[in-house]
Amino acid sequence: MPKLSKREEKKMKNQNFLRKILELKSELFGQFSTTITKESRKTAWINVRDYSVSIGLIGSDKEFCYVRDATWPILRQKLTNQIKQGGPESKLDDTHKLVIEIIGKESSVVEGIGVPDSMETVSKVKEITEDFSYSMPNENDDNGTTKSKCLLQQSSCRGKKRVIV
Repeated sequence: MPKLSKREEKKMKNQNFLRKILELKSELFGQFSTTITKESRKTAWINVRDYSVSIGLIGSDKEFCYVRDATWPILRQKLTNQIKQGGPESKLDDTHKLVIEIIGKESSVVEGIGVPDSMETVSKVKEITEDFSYSMPNENDDNGTTKSKCLLQQSSCRGKKRVIV
């Protein structure tokens, strides 16, 4: 059997790690119940941590929370980055496919959350000039209008000011 490169070896370890998470998916991510408790979830993460140490993915000095809070999220983030670069139809490798199998195809990571990006126009944001004055009806004012309290912010992308009504 030919020797694997460090990259291929790391990829294989990550895939084995993800298979272990997939095997324990219901205990790790399932809804709390009489069978899935805080302790049973902790035990499942300890099993994943022990397995990760046994395959050489992490060092024996790492706690189970390192696997839960760092190793697993990093692999999930790599999928997110890949999808952002090429969209859901992008070429996903076996590691990405294992992550999708764990989080589900309907996950917001895969499908998106259906809101505009921060640089897209939102209907309640109006372009304004420096000498902006905005009034709106006010129940407490005799003449029916008053200066409205608005959020005025400098837009760094175009140098214009915006107000959110």
